[in-house]
Amino acid sequence: MSKSKNITIVTGGTRGIGSVITDVFKKEGKRVLTVSRTKIESKEHISVDLSEKDSAANIKDYIGCDGVENLVLCHRYRGQSRSDEMSLMVDKTIDLIEELKDQFLKPSSIVVVGSRAASQVFSDQPIGYHCSRGALKSLVRYLAVNLGPRQIRCNSVEPGTVYKPENQDYYLKNNSIVKMISDITPLRRMGSAQEVADTVMYLCGTSASFLTGHNLCIDGGLHLVSQDSIARSYKC
Repeated sequence: MSKSKNITIVTGGTRGIGSVITDVFKKEGKRVLTVSRTKIESKEHISVDLSEKDSAANIKDYIGCDGVENLVLCHRYRGQSRSDEMSLMVDKTIDLIEELKDQFLKPSSIVVVGSRAASQVFSDQPIGYHCSRGALKSLVRYLAVNLGPRQIRCNSVEPGTVYKPENQDYYLKNNSIVKMISDITPLRRMGSAQEVADTVMYLCGTSASFLTGHNLCIDGGLHLVSQDSIARSYKC
């Protein structure tokens, strides 16, 4: 790879919200390395299964002596094993950060793209999904304190239901669902992956240079609405 003073790494950066985050950083002139299992012929992509034993070391070898300006963690587990989900989402995240710890620039930033399942229960998601997201939220606080002396900031975002490349057609065909979500959301609309990506970009930028250990909920204020208020929205 060509030499560069800094690089932004986006795990899970080839699909969903991760792909939009990748595009935003590139538009800002950042050099971005995407990490996923997807096979892409590009020097700015590394195809690696993060669940494998040596994945973190392989990523470090790939970037060589380049410094890490930002690490954005968007990968997610797609399977049924609770232990595998916890391993990929928590253990492998820790392994990657530990492996790259000495290559982070001063200052630099880590952003974890989490889920509202860290605080709420989603009936369509298994127990491992919820436990791993709760653990990531705690991990962000731990890293903020312990990596702070290295000038590494660590924050997280929790998107609500948003439009993203893979689901836009679904919501366009199901306007009743969009209307329902919009009706109960204080801002009266659904959000977009672009808005999540813009928030991640903010957290990695100089405007957030003294902000660390925070979790930003990107759901138009829905997490503030009471059960009673939601029920009243749909009273007969």
